Amino acid sequence: MHTEKKLGSGGKMKAVWKGTISFGLVQIPIQLYSAIQKQSLGFNILHAKCKSPVNYLRRCSKCKKTVEWADVIKGMKLSDGSYFVMTKENLKKLKPEKTDTISIVEVVNEEEISPIYYDGHYYIAPEKVTDKAYYLFLKVLEDLGKVAIGKFVMRDREHICAIQPYQDLLLLSTLNYLYEIREPSNVEQLSVAVSSRLNQTELTLAEQLIRKLTRKTFDMGDFKDTFAHQLKERIRKKAKGREIAAIASAKKRVSRRKVEEESLRDLLQQSVKRKPTRVSSRSVALAKPAKKVRKTKKKTTRTKKAARKKK
Repeated sequence: MHTEKKLGSGGKMKAVWKGTISFGLVQIPIQLYSAIQKQSLGFNILHAKCKSPVNYLRRCSKCKKTVEWADVIKGMKLSDGSYFVMTKENLKKLKPEKTDTISIVEVVNEEEISPIYYDGHYYIAPEKVTDKAYYLFLKVLEDLGKVAIGKFVMRDREHICAIQPYQDLLLLSTLNYLYEIREPSNVEQLSVAVSSRLNQTELTLAEQLIRKLTRKTFDMGDFKDTFAHQLKERIRKKAKGREIAAIASAKKRVSRRKVEEESLRDLLQQSVKRKPTRVSSRSVALAKPAKKVRKTKKKTTRTKKAARKKK
């Protein structure tokens, strides 16, 4: 069972889907809630000259005119360059039939599902807090260390999903279909095998480095988007009329040529000797504004005479 020390904050959630989990002859009324809320900085695209928002127009490539939404239709491009137009009636016939049931088709071990298959995540809540079937299903999956695989329709698409225990509830994760996953062998750099050129010394040093970086627990609360935090802080200061400095670089950039000059063995040895750094839960400190140089007052004629008397 996965546990986390703390989760992101947020207001009261609204259900995005309602239905039942069909587990044999058992029906479990449930509701789905989005588990992930992406944080966006919300930049707008502006005209550099007047700082006004830039609007996008739907322009026809043939008529050279702007097209209203009422005149927009959907179509699929054919091999000859023409388009097969999808009317609302035809599209409605082809869409999967809406159902309110998540049908459990099989149960597998968690390690059977490769991480690349996982897509979106949703909390599963019982429709009634006192629903015994929900907690029975949760308990059995937890005790056996199993993941239930189900099928259901949401937002006009048929999904395959994985249901598993997460903290004290059930978590539903939509899965990518096999044909949606790109073949890694198509990456040119991965087509050449170099594992045969690794020597035992390098492997031993790499193992030492991995052990040095290993932690007993993983707390996602230790990590934050420091760039977003710094930027928001600067925007806040700017809104108050305060001067802000440029973001300081956290690390000096090492040139590729310098890295290539040093052997892999030397780099591993240096890494093992370095003191381990612990990730801080706080954002990287903001760059301090440059200190203002105090202007010294010019000596007046009276002060100059006083200085001469002292001498």
